[in-house]
Amino acid sequence: MATIKQIRLSGLGGHGVVFAGTLLGKAAVSEGKWVSGANAYGSQARGGLTGADVIISDQPILFPHILEIDILVAFAQSAYLSNQASVKPGSGIVLFDQSQFCPEENVSFRQLGMDITSQVLKELGNKQVVNITFLGAVNAQLGIVETKSLENTIRAELPSHLVEINLKALRLGERLGEIVQ
Repeated sequence: MATIKQIRLSGLGGHGVVFAGTLLGKAAVSEGKWVSGANAYGSQARGGLTGADVIISDQPILFPHILEIDILVAFAQSAYLSNQASVKPGSGIVLFDQSQFCPEENVSFRQLGMDITSQVLKELGNKQVVNITFLGAVNAQLGIVETKSLENTIRAELPSHLVEINLKALRLGERLGEIVQ
């Protein structure tokens, strides 16, 4: 039986959600996994709801759209609220930035709050890499792809002057993801 992970990253325009989803998908492809992806954008240039769906499997993907979310990464309260009903009951996981909002109680899935944004500002001083930090935290927590694959994808996809800060963000996220229970 195929191992399939249905992942949705969701936030607001400007959060870098689509880019993080693209990096995750490309890292999985580099490992020989089957990947399907789709992005959704609000009509606003900044501030509208955005999402990146990434389906990763060890076998061909028969239906390229998410049926139930295994992993939801919510960058904003509105992203959380608009997607929580699609999270798989029982085994689904929602990861969120606890400095940005509070999740609802008594839900049918596991919720993991991480202090992403404030740690990025404190340690890296650049809010633009919150998306990569989140990606590192999620990957450390759930082992979606190998860290080396994400690092190599960052090196391949970003201009050279942005690589180092993004690798630092990825490592910060890994550290934060490892300490969350």
